[in-house]
Amino acid sequence: MFNLYVSALKSQHDILEREVASAIEKRADAEAKVQRLNDQLAEKEVALGRVREYTVNDYHQIKQMIREQKYPCPFCLVRSGYIHELTTIASETDKDLFYCHECKQECEAPE
Repeated sequence: MFNLYVSALKSQHDILEREVASAIEKRADAEAKVQRLNDQLAEKEVALGRVREYTVNDYHQIKQMIREQKYPCPFCLVRSGYIHELTTIASETDKDLFYCHECKQECEAPE
């Protein structure tokens, strides 16, 4: 009877050790995911700060470019904080399409 009791305890011990190891692994995966999300959040907060900052600080420079029929790339402005000019590209629709040679983004003009 005692051997049966010891065997049952050993079996439960082994099961619990595997469950603990699995929980530790899941926790590590969750912590890595949280870190990735924190990194993404930090990038978005920086970009949002740039939008606020450059919308005010570079308003006159951007306005002058538009007067000269030059259009600043909104992607570069937000992501890197630099103003790069968009190039008009041919379109088979009635939409005005633009391309940035710096960030390689294509966009269409808002209506």
